[in-house]
Amino acid sequence: MTFTLRPTCGQDFVGREELINEMILTLSSKDIQMGFALYGRRRIGKSSIFLELARKLQKKRGIVPVYFSLWNLVEFTVEEFVQEFSSAILEAYKHKISLKTKAKEAFGLPLKFLQSMLETLKVSIALREEISIILTLKKEKRSINELISSVFNLAENLAKETNTRCVLFIDEFPSFVELKGETGENLVKKIRTICETQHHTVLNITGSVRKTLELVALAPTSAFYKQFIMKKVSGLERKEVKMLLEKNLKVKLSDEIVKEVYNFTHGIPFYIHFIGRQIKQSSCLDLETVKNGIAQFLNEEGDLFFKEEFNRLSPKEQTIVVAMIRHNLNNLSEIAKVLNEPTGTISQFLSYLEEKGVVIKLERGIYQLDDPVFQYWVDKKVSAE
Repeated sequence: MTFTLRPTCGQDFVGREELINEMILTLSSKDIQMGFALYGRRRIGKSSIFLELARKLQKKRGIVPVYFSLWNLVEFTVEEFVQEFSSAILEAYKHKISLKTKAKEAFGLPLKFLQSMLETLKVSIALREEISIILTLKKEKRSINELISSVFNLAENLAKETNTRCVLFIDEFPSFVELKGETGENLVKKIRTICETQHHTVLNITGSVRKTLELVALAPTSAFYKQFIMKKVSGLERKEVKMLLEKNLKVKLSDEIVKEVYNFTHGIPFYIHFIGRQIKQSSCLDLETVKNGIAQFLNEEGDLFFKEEFNRLSPKEQTIVVAMIRHNLNNLSEIAKVLNEPTGTISQFLSYLEEKGVVIKLERGIYQLDDPVFQYWVDKKVSAE
């Protein structure tokens, strides 16, 4: 096991046992058609949970998991999504249908070789034709509706023909509203229409920004309202932080060291791994080493993570963030009073900050910064200036 800044699974995955067991039990049952929607702040470990679920479900007979992240797209078009997601689905079913080549490579095959490859697949003629349409989507112009229908129906029909249950994990699902080529809301509605008629696939999604997730799943007006089992992903518990650190450092840690890391990271796995990497390089592992590692993170790596993020905010948004930290504010009217601005103006900019995932709205007129470590950095680097 090693400290890493990437999503983890297998021996590198720590904690979340109750959530993982509940999800596996539900997703393994063919009598339950509802999937899960995980939400929580960025870097909290939602991708790792999906990857760990996919790894464990892959070992279960009759279950075929497919993991895909919308943030892996480069061009961010519907066409690119369909090709990449289709590749992931075909790769997951590769051995069940005797696909001899990598799914991604099949998209680039000349028609003559593609036809030969298709003839070797152990699927019905109808499904073979369906796969052929998917693999030639670059060569023929198709409507957005046809493209989206083709990829989600591919999963359903592969599951049906192989007598399996296809469990789809789509990371950062709300990013569908940002895909080029179609109105985001219409795209999500189309996916909902397709999924509600399927019986062999179950969709699971994540979202980092609560406001955008509301557009697709949480709000009463959203397309997927009450279509998922909602689960909020919080930071790791202190005992899980201890377990993660000790597994990697291969030493027993004092409670004061674990407390220092836990209090700084708030149990967010990404930051635990990063601080762990910092202190692992030290010859002496004591409380002072940990404090120095945290200070070094804020002074050096924190600039890489947060400076650009802060600079992307408008001057007014930056002013609001700094005021919230400097004066320990979370009340709309108090923020407006300190900044000598109308509440309507501050409310509008807080809404922008919500959309960017910088703040979350706890209740009417009450806000807080979403990432506590980002807050530490702003407090140290910006508001102190």
